[in-house]
Amino acid sequence: MAAPDLRVAVVIIAMNACERIGRALAQLSALPEALRVVVVDNASTDGTAELIRRRFPSCAIRFGVVGVEEAARRSDRART
Repeated sequence: MAAPDLRVAVVIIAMNACERIGRALAQLSALPEALRVVVVDNASTDGTAELIRRRFPSCAIRFGVVGVEEAARRSDRART
């Protein structure tokens, strides 16, 4: 797989999204473009982070209860 284009990132803010996040990340992974994907896990208790680590190891995971703007800042910092 090609290295992700660092000019483009998909940031997903999730909380207890274990049942849905796998499908979303699988669809993103199937795109022909290599995208940087960051999931901000807002204190999930349903195994969301574990599922991401197991099935999507190239996906970056950040933790903490944050809003959209903070998630974008964290995504930007993850690139450096």
